[in-house]
Amino acid sequence: MRGDSLCLCCEPLLAFNCHCRDCQRASGTAFAAILRVPAAAFTVTKGAPQFYTIRGDSGNTSAALLPQCGSPLFSRLSGMSDVVV
Repeated sequence: MRGDSLCLCCEPLLAFNCHCRDCQRASGTAFAAILRVPAAAFTVTKGAPQFYTIRGDSGNTSAALLPQCGSPLFSRLSGMSDVVV
């Protein structure tokens, strides 16, 4: 899959819907559709996302946002450095 700013060079490892409050706020709906992919197969092809850290019960999440508008792009989980969600 290739978009304007992101490139995924493999099939997703897992697809699911997350209903946590952070995902509800980020998506503006009752859930966020999530793909878990290998970090090695994922690249940012255009621009530089802005990162911020969210602390949760299961560890820290580093969320990447578009700097122009704050739209969420992807996240990296502290306990799973080999995947991107």
